[in-house]
Amino acid sequence: MQLTQKLGAAERIKGGYFSSVIDAHSTETTLEVPVGLTKVNVNSFDAAQWINIEAEVEFPEDEGIVQVENFGIRYQRDGVTLYGLKVEAIMDSVLNNLSLDNLARVMTDIHQDSSKVTESLTSKHQQNMLRMVFNGNQENRNKVNVFIAEKITPKLRALRYLDGDALEAELKQVIGDTQHAFDITENDVVIFGDAGVLFAGPDCIRHETLLLAYLALKSREDFVMNFFNRLFIMADQLKTQQEMIDKYHEDPTHVATIRNNLGVINEDCIMLEEVMRSLASSVEKDALAPENVPTTKAGKRLYHIMQIPQMERNLRGRVQDCDKQVAAIRNEIGFLDGQITNVARALQRKVNLDTKQLYVECASAIKKTNPISARDAMTALACGWLAFKILDRTTGEWTVIWQSWLKYDVTYPLILHPDAPWFWINMTAFFILAVATYAFVYLKTEQAAGTVHFHATFDAKIRVAKLYAYLRERGLQTETITSEADGDAVMTEFSYVDKMGARLWEHYVPRIVMMVDVKNGVLRWADITIAKPASAAARIFPRELRSVLAADLDRNDVLVDVDGGKRIPRQTNAITLLAREEGRGHDREVSLEERTLLRLREQLALKFCYKVENLVRVETRRVVDGRDAEEPIVDDAQVVALRHYERLAVTFRGKPDPGMSLYAAQLKHMQSAQASGRKVHLHEMKRKGNGVAYLKYGDDVEEEDLLYDSRV
Repeated sequence: MQLTQKLGAAERIKGGYFSSVIDAHSTETTLEVPVGLTKVNVNSFDAAQWINIEAEVEFPEDEGIVQVENFGIRYQRDGVTLYGLKVEAIMDSVLNNLSLDNLARVMTDIHQDSSKVTESLTSKHQQNMLRMVFNGNQENRNKVNVFIAEKITPKLRALRYLDGDALEAELKQVIGDTQHAFDITENDVVIFGDAGVLFAGPDCIRHETLLLAYLALKSREDFVMNFFNRLFIMADQLKTQQEMIDKYHEDPTHVATIRNNLGVINEDCIMLEEVMRSLASSVEKDALAPENVPTTKAGKRLYHIMQIPQMERNLRGRVQDCDKQVAAIRNEIGFLDGQITNVARALQRKVNLDTKQLYVECASAIKKTNPISARDAMTALACGWLAFKILDRTTGEWTVIWQSWLKYDVTYPLILHPDAPWFWINMTAFFILAVATYAFVYLKTEQAAGTVHFHATFDAKIRVAKLYAYLRERGLQTETITSEADGDAVMTEFSYVDKMGARLWEHYVPRIVMMVDVKNGVLRWADITIAKPASAAARIFPRELRSVLAADLDRNDVLVDVDGGKRIPRQTNAITLLAREEGRGHDREVSLEERTLLRLREQLALKFCYKVENLVRVETRRVVDGRDAEEPIVDDAQVVALRHYERLAVTFRGKPDPGMSLYAAQLKHMQSAQASGRKVHLHEMKRKGNGVAYLKYGDDVEEEDLLYDSRV
């Protein structure tokens, strides 16, 4: 309908000159376009179904070349576009004896000109869809050629043309790789190629309906093939985006790049879905109506050779396959979009945590550098002024200016004057008060300078009502909602100081910040900070803070029963890491199934035959800008971010204990035996036989006795 209106088919003056150039300055009185227009005359049309036009191509040619092209073009609603023209002369051959060599060159030019003609008549949206399907090479898109000739020279039997030599090579220039050749009658021959059909014989025009039906189906098959290729290209693009998402931590700009690429792919997918709907609609109707099925012997033979019904069934099946592939790509785009959204949220969360940690470190640094010399001097002066004021209030006002001895006995020491003791009493009080104030400030600052801190990740189901009761009992200080209440989660931050659990926290008073999803009842994480004197050793390790808090919450019935299976599952994808001990020259493979810091430390300690307490530090080793960069691993989030075969550097104190690996193996065996339902004691699995005994703990006590016997 739109093309009919554009060509003015229903108007008094039909057709005109057309170009694909858009007038960017429609208000001006002049228009400049490149040389080469298409003159169109409308012959017949059905406004909603088809239109037949004659297009005269007036594109410029090279100097010395005269080419007159008049296309007969038929545009149908189902998308079929037919170009028809009669070749009357090529070079010095007129009507007869047209060389296939010259005809192949002419066909190349005809393909390009026909694409330009269609581009001049179609809309911008249609051009964009063609550009997308053919991946920017729409001007050279493949077309199906049907050649009809009254005579072919030399005239041979059909199979003689497929000689694999000169004759077949000539035919390949115009119909592509030859596939089949058949004799329809004694004088008619048809040759099929992957790019078209050549029908030669005096009765060729009688089979025009069959040839056009074959042409429509073959062109759709070629288009579906290009459609499939475009889907495969899009699948490769999505695979590339997936690889970029997996490596988002390597380049901070990957998130923005992936979002832009997914936007482009999504636009292409929308156009593919539109093309898919049009393609499905075009194959619903039969290419050859029942009344057009041939009844003559030659026509039936040609109909049987072309296998038009089978081509229609295969084409409909391929269109359904395309529809499924488009739906799969749409789902993949949605999945990647969800992934990149989660990555962006994770990066934002990391930035927030890093910023918060930076503020905490800055506050700690300011607290440590607070008692500077200028402040101490001002404190001393203020204390002296206070001492004098106290004496003035208790003994009355007195000043040395009122005494005559200052005026007349300048050289005489003030110590021997009867009123001199008051001066020294003032100075002594000033000194005592200044020292006491300085000592008090230093003590308070030193007590708050040291901290024991741990950021614990829980991701555990809780009872929200019990949590509120627990916080009210502990003395809730702040409650901050950090997400919208009408969203999928209501993230609320609780802050309190636990003054009731003195024995629980080794007589420390911790400050605890919890992040809780109160809508879904999930404790996400807790930040525990204990202030202590900087010079005193801590009575509790940072890694113990999480278990202490978890035990306290469980004791108050806040955590949901673990046996109920209501814990949020952690990431359990096993990875293999390469660990190297400081001072050793080889790496060891460490398999990690549970992605937590505690499990990583246990696996590293067992791999190197140490106790977990002897593991001092775990670091990742990476090469950044040609330099080795080290990053200590201190929380579960860093463990989750580890990749396969990432290199770790570990540091232990003390000497290795060979019995640790033996103990771990036997403990694992015992756990598997207990899991199978058999009761077993660890002492029953003590090594038996004439193995070597390790007697480093005494002459008559083996190492395994220490592991299994509680009396030793």
